[in-house]
Amino acid sequence: MDVRRKRFNLYGSNWVTQTSGTTSTLREIVFTDANNGHAAGENATFLKTSDGGANWVSVSGPFSNTYDRLLFINSNTGWLTGYEGIAFTSDNGATWINQTPGLAFYGGCYYFPTGTLYTTSLAVWKTTTGGFNLNAPTNLTLTAVSTSQINLSWTDNSTDEDRFVIERSPNGSSWSAIDSVNAGVTTYQNTGLATDQAYYYRVSAKRLIFSSDYTNAEWLRTPMVAPSLSSPESGTVIPFVPVLQWTTAPNAFTYTLQVASDTNFSNIVYTITAPGLTSAAVPPSNLQNSTRYYWRARVNSLTNQSLFTPYRNFIFQNPNYGNNMNSGNGLYYFANSTSGAAAAPSKPVYNWRDTAGSIYLIKNGSLQSSLYSGSIDDGVFRLNNILTGSNAVRFFGNNYQTLYIGTNGIFSFSSFDPQLGTNIEPPTGGLSATGITNAILPLWKDFNFTDSDVPERTLCYKIISNEIIISFIKAPSYNASVDANDYVSFQIIIQYNISPSENSKISVMYNYDLTGSSFINQYNNNTILPMLVGLKGVSGQEFQYRFFNSSLQLINSGPIFGSNLALEFGPDATLLPVELASFTSTVNGGNTKLEWNTLSEQNNSGFEVQRTNAGESNWKKIVFINGNGTTNKPAKYSYEDKNLASGKYQYRLKQIDFNGNYEYFNLSNEVIIGVPNKFSLLQNYPNPFNPNTVISYQLSVDGFISLKVYDIAGKEVASLVNKNQSAGYYTVEFNGANLSSGTYFYAIQAGDFKAVKKMVLLK
Repeated sequence: MDVRRKRFNLYGSNWVTQTSGTTSTLREIVFTDANNGHAAGENATFLKTSDGGANWVSVSGPFSNTYDRLLFINSNTGWLTGYEGIAFTSDNGATWINQTPGLAFYGGCYYFPTGTLYTTSLAVWKTTTGGFNLNAPTNLTLTAVSTSQINLSWTDNSTDEDRFVIERSPNGSSWSAIDSVNAGVTTYQNTGLATDQAYYYRVSAKRLIFSSDYTNAEWLRTPMVAPSLSSPESGTVIPFVPVLQWTTAPNAFTYTLQVASDTNFSNIVYTITAPGLTSAAVPPSNLQNSTRYYWRARVNSLTNQSLFTPYRNFIFQNPNYGNNMNSGNGLYYFANSTSGAAAAPSKPVYNWRDTAGSIYLIKNGSLQSSLYSGSIDDGVFRLNNILTGSNAVRFFGNNYQTLYIGTNGIFSFSSFDPQLGTNIEPPTGGLSATGITNAILPLWKDFNFTDSDVPERTLCYKIISNEIIISFIKAPSYNASVDANDYVSFQIIIQYNISPSENSKISVMYNYDLTGSSFINQYNNNTILPMLVGLKGVSGQEFQYRFFNSSLQLINSGPIFGSNLALEFGPDATLLPVELASFTSTVNGGNTKLEWNTLSEQNNSGFEVQRTNAGESNWKKIVFINGNGTTNKPAKYSYEDKNLASGKYQYRLKQIDFNGNYEYFNLSNEVIIGVPNKFSLLQNYPNPFNPNTVISYQLSVDGFISLKVYDIAGKEVASLVNKNQSAGYYTVEFNGANLSSGTYFYAIQAGDFKAVKKMVLLK
C-alpha cells in the first residue's frame, strides 16, 4: 500500500505519492518531526522512516496480529497498540516492553501533554506513569551529619524508574528539584546548607517524562554549632572523681553530657542535661575500676540541638583498687575484697590462714626469738635465708631469701633501724618522705607489744607450700591512755617460688573479728594515730593504698576494715593463676594421698603433680589433674601416689594456665614412707596387661628375696629379683613382649614367707 501525503488548499489538493514497501493496509502513521515517522497496520506491519517518508524500513513489532494505533513522543520513544495489546519502546522499535493491562485488547492509544496515557479495549485504561511500575518511594528518612549537611534515604518500591528526583522546599509548599540519582540508588547527601535552618524534602521515581507519586514530605533542621571538649585529654587516668569540661556554644540553652563504656554509646553509664552546664563531675559509683570510658557533649535550644561532639576517653582508676597509675615493668597492681573491686588483680577472697605450727617471735607480749636490733616496742627480727635452694620472693624485679620483720608493721628485704624516728610511725609526708625502702607495709603503725592491758598479743610466722605467713594477732596500738580494746589483727602472706621471674603475689588479711572495738571506732572516725598501707621499692617504685597522717588527714582512702577484708598485690592486672588455700599429704603404707584446695581460679588448665627424692632436684611428673578454668568458687583436688618404695619424698604442684604460664606450689613437709609391719605380695597392675605390668611387694625385715614368673605349665619364664633387700616397699616392672598371650604366675620367697599370684598377658 502506498502512503500518500498531500498539501492541499481550499477546494484544491497537492499530494505526493510515497511508496511504503508493504501491501498490508496501514492504519496509523505518526511523525514526531519532519524526518522521523512510524506507521503500523494489518498483518503485524510496523514501519519507520528517518528521511521524511522517502524510504521506509519494516521492523518486527511486539505482536503477531494487526496493529491499530501508534503514539510516539519522540523519534525513539513510543507505544504501539493492536488486537493483542499495547507495548512500549525506547529504542525506535529495536526492543519492546509489553504493557497490556487486560486480557482482551482491540483498541487505540491516546496521550495528553499532562503525562496521562489512555488506551482502549473492552474498557478504557488510563495511566499517569506511562504504563511503568513507578510506585512511590516510601520511608523517607533525614539525618543531619553536620551543620551544613543532611543525608536522605528512602525505600525503592518501583522497578522501571530511570532515576529518582529529589525536591526541596524552605517551607513545605514551594518545591524545586535540586538533584537526581540513578535508578536503584536510595541515598542522597545534601551539602552546602545553612546552619540551624529547616529544610523540607520529598522524592519521586521518574521514567522519561513520567513520575510516581511523592514520598511523604519530611523536614529537619541542620544542627546548631556544637561545643568543643576542653579537658581532660584522651587517655588521661583519673583516680577519684572525673570532672569533664567543654566550651560554650552560640544560642545554647541547655548542655547535655553522655558517658559510656563503648564508642557507640549503647551503654550509657551517666548523662546529665542542664542550662549553662559547661562541666560535670561523674559520680565514681557509676564507674567500674580500671576501665576506659568515652564522653561527648552537645547543646540544645528551644527548637533545635547540635550534634554530639567527637568523643574523648578517660581511664577511671580508683586507688582503692588498681595500680599506682605509673608505667613501666615490674609494677604491682592491687585489689581488695569489697564489693566493687574489679580485676586489678582478680578480686581476692578473705582467707585467714591457720597459725598452728607457727614460729613465735613474740607471744603474750614476751620475746620468743632474738631481735636483730631495737626493742620489743620498736624492734626488728631478721629471718636470715628462710628460703632455701632456688626458692625466693621476687619484689619489684629482685629476688630475696631474707626478710626483716618490724614490730611496727614494716616488712623489708633490707635492714633498717626500727628506732629511727621516721621508722616508728609513718611521717606526715608518707612514703616519699621516709628512708624506708624495699618494704611491704600491710599496716605501718606504732604498735606496743609491751602493753599488758591487751592479752594474747602475738607476732609469729610459718612457711608452707609456696607461702610465708606472718601474723600480727591483737597487736596493741600505741596509745598514751590505757585501752584494752585498742588492738588490731592482720596477716601478710608472701608468695615464693623457685627462681621466680615475675613479682611475687602479696596478700593481706585484715581480721575484723580479732580487732578491738576502740581501734575500729578510731579507724571509722579518722581519729586513729598515723597509719600507712602500701609498697616501697628501691628506685622510686612506690604507692600508698591507705595513708592517715599525723595531721588527722586521710590522704589515701583504700579501705582495710568494715568487716573481714582481703587486700592483694599482684604482678599484673589480671593476677593469676590460682589462690591455693591448702596442700597436704597423708601416708597409708606405701601410698601417699595428696590433697589441695583452691579458693578461686582464673584461666587454670590444671595441675602437674611432681615428685622427687628428698634432698634432690630431679623432679618427675607423675600425673596431670585438670583444673576448673575460671571460677570464684572453692575447689578440692586429690591424687594418690601408690606403691612407693621406703624413703623420703618431696612433692610440688605445677599450676599451668591455658596460655602456658605456670607457677609452683610446694608441699611444706617431706613424705616419709616407712617400713611395713608384715610381708605382702600385691596384685600386679595393670592386669590383664600388654606387654608391661608392675608387681609390688612389702618386706618387713631384711633378707634374701626371690621373685620369679612361671607359665601355666610351671616353667620359669623370668627371674625378676634374686638378691638381698632391706625391709621396705618395692616395685618391679615385668615385660612380657617375648611371651605369648595366656595366664602366668608370679611367686615370691622371702625367708619363710611365700606367696603366688596370677596375671594375664593379653595381646
